[in-house]
Amino acid sequence: MKHFPESHTAQNIKECLEEIPTLWDIDVDKIHAIVRDNGRNVVKAIDDSVFTGVPCFIHTIQLAINAAMKMDSVAEILTKCRRIVSHFNHSGLAQTKLCALQKELSLPQHQLVQDVSTRWNSSYYMLSRLLEQKRVVSLYLTETTVNFENLSSTEWNILEKYIPLLKPFEEVTKIISSNFSSISEIIPHLKTLQKYLSHYIDENDQIMQLKVILENELKTRFERFGLEQNKLFTLATLLDPRYKLHFFQTDNVGTVKSQFLYEALKNSMSNDESDMDKDNLDNSQNDNNNDPESTIHRSFWQCYQELVTRRIENVDGSRSSAAHELHSYCAIPVIKRKDDPFEWWRQNYSRFPEMAHIAKRYLFCPASTVYSERLFLKLVIYMRLKETACFLIELKR
Repeated sequence: MKHFPESHTAQNIKECLEEIPTLWDIDVDKIHAIVRDNGRNVVKAIDDSVFTGVPCFIHTIQLAINAAMKMDSVAEILTKCRRIVSHFNHSGLAQTKLCALQKELSLPQHQLVQDVSTRWNSSYYMLSRLLEQKRVVSLYLTETTVNFENLSSTEWNILEKYIPLLKPFEEVTKIISSNFSSISEIIPHLKTLQKYLSHYIDENDQIMQLKVILENELKTRFERFGLEQNKLFTLATLLDPRYKLHFFQTDNVGTVKSQFLYEALKNSMSNDESDMDKDNLDNSQNDNNNDPESTIHRSFWQCYQELVTRRIENVDGSRSSAAHELHSYCAIPVIKRKDDPFEWWRQNYSRFPEMAHIAKRYLFCPASTVYSERLFLKLVIYMRLKETACFLIELKR
């Protein structure tokens, strides 16, 4: 971390990034990758530097969904919903009446949620909560004079279909936002989302149009990264015992194996040995069988199950120790998607020593910048509290 008062040009960012390892006495060779957003200045800065950049999965998903939300019918619904939510959040009288109506109609006494432009899932939660409180909101707007409109029946119908369509994106966003999420999760979750969308059918033309936009956005935005040709992504996915080779196109399986064997050869020529990180990480997540969108949930994860259980042919004829390890590793069934891959490697380190050595390098790269953003937010809150405390002490004097 370093104070950065200069203009945020690509050149200035590049110079700052290259100074930080020296300030903290970090060997540049030990910096595997830098997870970044998709800002042009940041992308250029890292591309021009000595480092390798990895796009934040959450930020890229955000851009894809934001593009879909610009569709006229959806944008209009969002505008109306924000106006409704804002009315209740800025009026104590409206909030009191809302609570009274919730009790009268026996609906959950939940506050409406205001979205934040930089977090697409906050818009999802806003729409989902508004749909939950549809009867209350509609009754309130019928009985109260306001300077804005309620959603029409057609718009409520679109909203009812729009939320289930985006439910898998919300689930994936929560998973990748975990403190322990790895870059290995990008290809599997992207492939599952694409498979889910390809199977999604609805009689509403606007929802189908929205689906097509999402499909195109995912394809366009992630294609440029060449995920299945980039060893940062492929080796991480291969070395994650939840996924292995199951999410790669058949034509790319041989390439991924070759990338691994080449990496193993480089490691065998190096004397760099270190102990496996034995931190016991808890990455558990619970399904909610009572979720009103449980059908969508099951449908989406069924797509995942179809991909992870497909048969992978053995195309490797090498007889090296690394190839033998790879063959044995791939022959073992994948672990459950909620199991901890880091704990698995801790337990199987001695069984696959060459693979474990490579896993230490590739599997620990995060899939998003969410964790670091949370960390910096906590730091900002701490500093502000400290400044407030100092100010109050001065006042008492």
